[in-house]
Amino acid sequence: MKKKKNVRKIVLTVLIVILSVVFIVSATVFLRNVIRSSKERKANEEIQDIVREARRELETADGKDTDETGDPDPEGKDKKDSHVYADSGVLYEYDKIWQRNNDMVGWLEIPGTSIAYPVVYTPDNIEKYLRMAFDGSWAISGTLFLGEGWDPEGNFSLVFGHHMNDGSMFGKLMDYYSDRESAKYYKTIRFDTLKEKKEYEVVTAFYARVDYEDDRTFSGYYVRGLPDEAGFDSYMAKVRSAAIYEPLTDVRWGDDLLLLSTCSSYYSTDERFVVVARYRP
Repeated sequence: MKKKKNVRKIVLTVLIVILSVVFIVSATVFLRNVIRSSKERKANEEIQDIVREARRELETADGKDTDETGDPDPEGKDKKDSHVYADSGVLYEYDKIWQRNNDMVGWLEIPGTSIAYPVVYTPDNIEKYLRMAFDGSWAISGTLFLGEGWDPEGNFSLVFGHHMNDGSMFGKLMDYYSDRESAKYYKTIRFDTLKEKKEYEVVTAFYARVDYEDDRTFSGYYVRGLPDEAGFDSYMAKVRSAAIYEPLTDVRWGDDLLLLSTCSSYYSTDERFVVVARYRP
């Protein structure tokens, strides 16, 4: 009897040790993720603050209106609607962060949300920023980046971003655009290049598979561009077929398309959630 009690005691002790180790490891991983998430969010917030400050400078300009060159404007042009450039030729509000990283080609922002980030493009290594922060350091949240074949003068832009559990990057994209009513509320998406400000209007959203296509998904949404009307119409027909709700606005040849793509969940590797918006020059 005493021997059995000793065995049970040993087994219980071993179980306690194992559970303690599991708890310590889990707690360590959790704490490390919290610290990592906080660090990456702070770095992104710093970039956002720089842009906000530049915009405030344009709005106030010491109480003086400026024209498109940044010189005093006697006609009192509204600086919020004008294109004011820095000496580099880049839009003034983005010049300071572009100076930090010349891979930046634009700024993506959804008014009323936390989505406001620089967008990079590296044609020789498209996924360079998949796990790289804007400052070049390793970051699990990465940086928003454009797909292969992007042309600032073209009519098709595809921006990739991670679905982060902490809501950063495109972590809340599905919250905003998975139903039609919510999409109406967040219908405006701003995607500025370094030279031009653009506001896009949300059309619809769909799910995509990277490994196959079925009646519910559209796998071929990643294209280099849509240079002709027939190809454009064919592409939009597939978008409408896969759309999860009726389009909020019409799309026609001559419109510029903007797509935002992210994994449908933090753990998904094969399915994407894609938002489609259009800009009409």
